[in-house]
Amino acid sequence: MKKILFVILLFSFTNVFALEMCSPSEEFNEYMNLSEDEKYEYVKPLYCDELKSINELSSVPYKFNNTIGASASDSSYTSPYVTSIKNQYSLGTCWAFSSISAVESNALKKGLGNFDLSESHMIYSTISAAYSDEAGKYGKYNVSSFTGGKVTYAASYFFNNYGQLTESEMPYKNEEKKITLSQYKTGRNIISPRSFEVTNINEYSVCSKDEISDIKNRIINYGAVQGSMYYDENLFLDSNMNYYLSDTSDSSLPNHGISIVGWDDNAFSGYSKLSNKGGWLVKNSWGTSWSSDGYFYISYEDNFICKNISSFYDVSTTSYDNTYTSADMVGDTIIMFNNTFYMSSKFSLKTDNENIKRVSYPVGPNMTYYVYLSKSNNLTSQSDWVLLTHGSSKNVGIKSIDISNSKVSDDFTIIVKYVVSSGNKSSVFTMCNTEDDTKYMNISSNTNYYSFNSTKWNDMNNVTLGSTSIACEPNLFVYTDSVNSNNTYVKIDNVINVNDVVSVSISLNNVSTSSLSYKIKDTSNKDVTSSFTIIPNYSKKTISIKGNGSISGSFNFIIEYNNSSVKTTFDISEIVTSKDNSFVRIDGNYMYVSIPLNYNLTFSDLISKLTIKNTSVSSYNSSNTSVSNSSSVTTASKLKTNNKSYNIVILGDVTGNGKISASDVMKVATHVIRGNVISESIYLKASDVTKDGKVTLADVMKLATFVIKGGRL
Repeated sequence: MKKILFVILLFSFTNVFALEMCSPSEEFNEYMNLSEDEKYEYVKPLYCDELKSINELSSVPYKFNNTIGASASDSSYTSPYVTSIKNQYSLGTCWAFSSISAVESNALKKGLGNFDLSESHMIYSTISAAYSDEAGKYGKYNVSSFTGGKVTYAASYFFNNYGQLTESEMPYKNEEKKITLSQYKTGRNIISPRSFEVTNINEYSVCSKDEISDIKNRIINYGAVQGSMYYDENLFLDSNMNYYLSDTSDSSLPNHGISIVGWDDNAFSGYSKLSNKGGWLVKNSWGTSWSSDGYFYISYEDNFICKNISSFYDVSTTSYDNTYTSADMVGDTIIMFNNTFYMSSKFSLKTDNENIKRVSYPVGPNMTYYVYLSKSNNLTSQSDWVLLTHGSSKNVGIKSIDISNSKVSDDFTIIVKYVVSSGNKSSVFTMCNTEDDTKYMNISSNTNYYSFNSTKWNDMNNVTLGSTSIACEPNLFVYTDSVNSNNTYVKIDNVINVNDVVSVSISLNNVSTSSLSYKIKDTSNKDVTSSFTIIPNYSKKTISIKGNGSISGSFNFIIEYNNSSVKTTFDISEIVTSKDNSFVRIDGNYMYVSIPLNYNLTFSDLISKLTIKNTSVSSYNSSNTSVSNSSSVTTASKLKTNNKSYNIVILGDVTGNGKISASDVMKVATHVIRGNVISESIYLKASDVTKDGKVTLADVMKLATFVIKGGRL
């Protein structure tokens, strides 16, 4: 693609200031030329081709404070900060699993706890096609719900503060569905990274010595790193699942996102064709039955593994009252610049008085950066700017700075100044309307500006590059806490739900604990406090909430004090699982039951086979009439909880009388021969005793054998 240059000449000594649109990389173009079905198979590359050479110029590894007892010089290392293996099934969601895995590992590394975040919530919160009408469509990536993605989708989820959910609150299933507005908890933070960077954006080749050392140090210091690979099952070297891709002849695109959690410099010692015998320990997301309990080794000489390494780190559990973002999503590296370049965003307050607690800002390679606050919103007078932080950067990413004593009472502006080292170019994440992904993004005007000298500013809503105009927004984020005018307040800092116990962290200022009282209300505003046990621990500034085991749903927790109140939301999930999967198998709204021959199953028997938490259950016959638990269970009867109705399928009970006999065999046989004898879907499910999704002669034979010999279906 021919580069289109937009050059602004400012006669300041001999410097030439210019904006240049990045050229899309060959990998990016290859990805965009794929069909929608083919995109499902690959990890989307970053846009900018020039970043490859930039990163080659700045390949000096970072200096780390290594974990005591571990060093990059060690011949092998397995991170002790790794959460459990998960399963993405057949869906193209590896980008979410590998990113969340890295964040969870960093939380363990920092001693914050063992968290299990919901990949589904990340996917639904960032992708427009996964949203219900109630939750909104715009301001999300315009891609299919469960096709391939890239790591900036995950960065968008965390930095835009979409209000994470845990896996128990929104479990991952092998299906596409919609998110609802009640599951979109903006501002709620369980754990999230304060820093994110993408490294090693080079041409594909084997891992260099510096890259190996850099990645090892990141694993030691962050717990894990996110990476990508080209997966082909034919490229495993042996039954031990050691993997090696020698070239990129099949594709120049990675097709799978993974987590790297360790290494062994001798993992490939038995392979003479490899000059470097080392390999990375990879945590996959295809379940524990795959490979070695879900793990495998990939060679240092693999052509993909050391490229596009991403680090999520400096994880925090701090929540903020308000989140301000200058762009809907974390964008891509579209615009290149040299010398000095400024970007600014103006933010409007949600309340009268707020304290700025944190600012997050994009950075790029080969630069020094300066972050300023202007309470007067004056872009041309630097005397009104307050310097918040400054530093240098070698890679593309997002950094954060904590702020104290920065009270704002009106609109304010964040300005970032970038100074690129002499003779180099740089780029940072910006959201621009140059890709199909950003089709539904709302690019604002008169809010975001850029400049080369802080004297003349240009609206980023209309950046003219030759004959082309693009609209962009910087990726700036501001997090604030509201300030009570009389300086007396109770603030809810964080809400964590682990194993059905909700822990609420609070801050008190000039408030006596004796003045605090608590209420819990459901979504209809009904007071349900009596259904919970509330235990404050003021020495630790936490409040523990536990349900009585028969209530579930979304609730408002209200703290009242001195004629004021604050509230937060939490969820208690109802749980119905089988104690014996050979007897009862639950799949969505269906409960499949396998009973012995001539067995009279009652609802009491069935309930005894289940683990039931945070809900009550009631029994209904096939006519949907409430019955006692001593009643017999039949196909098409129901077990109802507070929020769900399970349709019961007794395998083999096609006539619906709760028993399996020759009449059931005859009915299935007649259906197979004549067709359409069994029309109701639930009785078709009861007929499918081979559990292959079809009703065939094999089901007739298996059912007849059961009636003659007994056993279990």
